Amino acid sequence: MDDDYQVRRLVWDAEVPIMFILEKEDFPTTSNDTYLMSLPRISYFPFYYKNICNFFSSFGEPMNELDIYLEHNSAPVRWYYPIGVIHDILSNKNSIEPLQIIIRKGSSPDDIIKYTPIELEAIFMQSVKEADHLKHKGKISSRLTREESKKLITGISDNRFDQFWDIHSKLISSTPTMPIFHMPIRFYKSGTCFLQFLIKPNDKLSDLIDIIYKDEARPNDLKFYCHGILIPPSTTAKYLVNNLTYPDSFAHLVIYSEKGDDENL
Repeated sequence: MDDDYQVRRLVWDAEVPIMFILEKEDFPTTSNDTYLMSLPRISYFPFYYKNICNFFSSFGEPMNELDIYLEHNSAPVRWYYPIGVIHDILSNKNSIEPLQIIIRKGSSPDDIIKYTPIELEAIFMQSVKEADHLKHKGKISSRLTREESKKLITGISDNRFDQFWDIHSKLISSTPTMPIFHMPIRFYKSGTCFLQFLIKPNDKLSDLIDIIYKDEARPNDLKFYCHGILIPPSTTAKYLVNNLTYPDSFAHLVIYSEKGDDENL
């Protein structure tokens, strides 16, 4: 079965523990420097910036959501990646400990796009359009109204599953007159650099391994994770995209192997 409502709902409701820690050098007068949250995998960190800033501001100096950025292991975090993708890349796959994210004050490093609400919406919709170009040559996303695009964003920020899927279902539809050509899937082998290539709907993960490792030795202990779920090699690309896609319309698969090294984001 290619469409599975129960799986979609479980994916939507899944959360991960995040421990936000203030960089003391940047916030010397704030008495409480940690904040533990459980956040939706399908969401984005900036949707919680206001909540985070309000919490820490009650313990010291006022914080502005437009004047902070995130780090992990001294490396900047790409706020425009879904939270679940960031978590799966940075966390040890067997760890149940919260992922620690450091909050810094000031402008983000030059290699990280500066966060604004407009920038987040623009990056998100660009991803939706890119995915639809792969699936329908852009014919569905080009027909979305401004109101429908806004509903995709607020569906995520306000945690409205039905509102989001009412629009998103159009983007994964397949009909004789509007078939799906390729599936939008990204693979993360090492850190944040992803591998993306043309994938047909009925391709299985096991069919794609040789392409993923065409230029290097293939480990024998590969495991694919999406939303923290171990994905069987027999899973088709169509099933992945129809049920395990992130709201940006891509299925993001993190590849683990015992030989792999943890990378920063």
